[in-house]
Amino acid sequence: MKRSVALPPSTVESAMTTDLLPKTRLLISRSACPRELCDFAESLSTEGYTPASIHTHVIYLSQALARVPRPHDLGPRAPGDIDRAFKPRGGPPTRRKLFEGTRRTYTRFLRARGRVIKHGLKTDSRNFAVSTSSTLSRCAGSQPRRDRITQTLSQTFWFVASGHGA
Repeated sequence: MKRSVALPPSTVESAMTTDLLPKTRLLISRSACPRELCDFAESLSTEGYTPASIHTHVIYLSQALARVPRPHDLGPRAPGDIDRAFKPRGGPPTRRKLFEGTRRTYTRFLRARGRVIKHGLKTDSRNFAVSTSSTLSRCAGSQPRRDRITQTLSQTFWFVASGHGA
């Protein structure tokens, strides 16, 4: 039975009206991360997902969020954290397929909001700075101030990687 329900303001900061099953609304209200589940459900509803499909995705997302570092944090998430959170803990092949479907849908949701950390950017910046500093030291034949070179190269890498240098 499809009904339009409003989530109470106590569950999320602002009341939201969307087509959800009563059991989905209950799941969201009892969750440790109601805001994330509510936003995700609203996004799926906007995309035209059926209430039953939304419910399935909310179930698997709530299970996965329990496995991510800082589940209440609405900031960016690392791809590796997302992948690990959605790794099913056994069960039939259908369960694995449902987890995978929710992982793809949640990743798309996060990307649309700019909340996926670019893979390895911080580590790549450090490696780039260290290896370039080493190369410059060899070429110069002396030992330049490594901390200054590392800082400058790190800033340059972040500038280029963030799209400002394009």
